[in-house]
Amino acid sequence: MYFFSNRKASTHVHPVDPTKKCFYCGREDKKPEPEKKKINNGFYLSIILGNNIDLTMSSTERPMDSICHFLMVWYYCTLTIRESILILNGSKLGSWWVAHHYLACVIGGVALTWPDDASYQAFHSQFLLFAAYICLVQQLQYQYQSGCLRRLHSLGHGDSMDVTLGLTFLLPFLAIVYMLELYNAYTLFSIWKSHDCVWQVPALSLLFLIVGVGNIAMVAQIVLHKMTENNTSRVTQILRKYPSMAKIQ
Repeated sequence: MYFFSNRKASTHVHPVDPTKKCFYCGREDKKPEPEKKKINNGFYLSIILGNNIDLTMSSTERPMDSICHFLMVWYYCTLTIRESILILNGSKLGSWWVAHHYLACVIGGVALTWPDDASYQAFHSQFLLFAAYICLVQQLQYQYQSGCLRRLHSLGHGDSMDVTLGLTFLLPFLAIVYMLELYNAYTLFSIWKSHDCVWQVPALSLLFLIVGVGNIAMVAQIVLHKMTENNTSRVTQILRKYPSMAKIQ
């Protein structure tokens, strides 16, 4: 969910038959494969969380929670595998965001092994509401990015293998996610102090703290870099990324 680093996935492709060019360039209503996978990831997460949060919120049965946690682990595992393939093909993915998704796998796995005790029930509703908000932000992110990319592709200004654009519009929503991660860490720490807890409670508290602090630090670094970047260098970078835009100057 956290792709705020203006990343570009440029996969190395060998020359192909001109008649097959539309497959790679995204013409004829066909999006590039990395872009389609990212949008599909958001769709999968919506199904996973949307179908399970309703059931788990209205039921205290542990099996439903376990299914939800397992599907979240599956989702982030498939995401890290796809990112690893893109990196091997030359994509420029931020190292923190890749590490973040591995940490998300660990969080889901630890939550999956958490016994159904008093501490689990104390955190149950908060965790599901947090997951629901992540689902919402994921959908906003993918819809926003896919819309921007389609406009650039239709104007001939976007690289056919771009998969993300600037996420200034989503910054407030992402900030709320990161604050909720810190709040989760605080809540779990409080539960650990007030209950006789299993090891999963302090482990999840530490993991949420690492993820929250890391996300805030990375986004703050990106925002500060954008604010201090002068207009000339920004225009130069845009023209380097989208050479066709030089024709309209």
